Amino acid sequence: AVALGSIFLDGWDLGSFGIGTVQISHTFHLSSQAKFGFQSLPFLSAAVLMGALVGGLVGGYFTDRLGRRKMFLIDLILLLVVTILSATAPTAGLFWFWRFMMGVAVGMDVPVALAFIAEFNAISTKGRNVMLAQVMSTGASVVLFLVMIPIYAAGVGNSLWRYAIGLGAVPAVIVLVLRFFYTSESPLWSATYEGLDRAAEIIKKTYRVDEVRVAEHQQAGQHAQRAAVRPGAILELFTTAYGIRTLLVSILVVTQAVEFYGISLYTPKILTAMLGNRIELVLLLSAVANVFGVAGAILCVLTVQHLGLRRLAVMGDRKSTRLNSSHIT
Repeated sequence: AVALGSIFLDGWDLGSFGIGTVQISHTFHLSSQAKFGFQSLPFLSAAVLMGALVGGLVGGYFTDRLGRRKMFLIDLILLLVVTILSATAPTAGLFWFWRFMMGVAVGMDVPVALAFIAEFNAISTKGRNVMLAQVMSTGASVVLFLVMIPIYAAGVGNSLWRYAIGLGAVPAVIVLVLRFFYTSESPLWSATYEGLDRAAEIIKKTYRVDEVRVAEHQQAGQHAQRAAVRPGAILELFTTAYGIRTLLVSILVVTQAVEFYGISLYTPKILTAMLGNRIELVLLLSAVANVFGVAGAILCVLTVQHLGLRRLAVMGDRKSTRLNSSHIT
C-alpha cells in the first residue's frame, strides 16, 4: 500500500485535470484554434505525460544508483511541491511547467513502486500485488470525484480545478510520512550494492524471521557479482534476445495508454458536453464510470494467479476491440 501510494496520486492527478478542462480553458483564456503552445488545451493536457516519459527514462538509472528507498522519498517530495505549485499557477506557461515536473516525479516513482513490489513479494503473490496498481489508480479517481461534489456545492465556482489538483497534496503528505517510517531498502538492491549481510538484516526485519543463511560461495563472491549501472543499458532491450518482446509490449502499452488516458482525462469534459453545466451530476457519473474500472482491476487481481498475465491480456484486448468497434458504428 505504501509503495503504490504514488499510483493513487497519479490517478488523482489525471482525474483532477479532467475535472477542470473547461474551467482551465476559461481561467487561462485558452483558444480552441490553438493546436500547440501554452494556449492549447491538448498541449496542457499532455504536460504530465511528457514529463512522465522523461521521468521514466531517467528514473531507472537513478534508482539503481541511489536505491529504492531514497528515490521513494526524493520523487514524492518533488511531487508534493509541484502539486501545490500547479494548483496555484498564475499563468498557463507556469501551469504547463509545474505539470510537466509533476509528470517527471510520477514517471520516476511508478517504475520504482512496481519494482519494489516485485522484489519484495514471492512468485505466488507477485502478479496479484503488482495488479493492485490499477485498483489504486482508478480508485483514486472515484475518491476524487466524490470529494469534489461537496466542495463544488460549497461555492468554489471556476476555481474547482485548483482545489482538485491542490488537494492531491493531502494523500501525498500521508504517503510520504508512511514511506519515511515504514519502508526499508529492497533486499535485492541491498545485496547488490550494500552486501549480503545488510540484505539479510532487511529480510529478517521484513519477514520477521530469526535467521537468514547465505551460501559461503555467494558471500565470498558478492563484490564480483555487483551489477554495473550503465546509462545505455536500456538499449539491450532492443537486441536480438529481447527485441521482439520489447516491440510487442511497447505496442500493447501504447495502444492501451491511448484508450486509458483518453478516457481518464476527458470523461468529465465529454459528460459536460452531454449534460451541460450540471457539475455535480458530471462528477457523480465520472465516479460511477471509474467504479467499473475498479471492478475490472479487482477482477484481474483475483484471477491473475490462476489465469496468468498473457491470458488476461488477450482477453482484455479482445473485449476492448469489440467495444471500440461498436462505439464507432
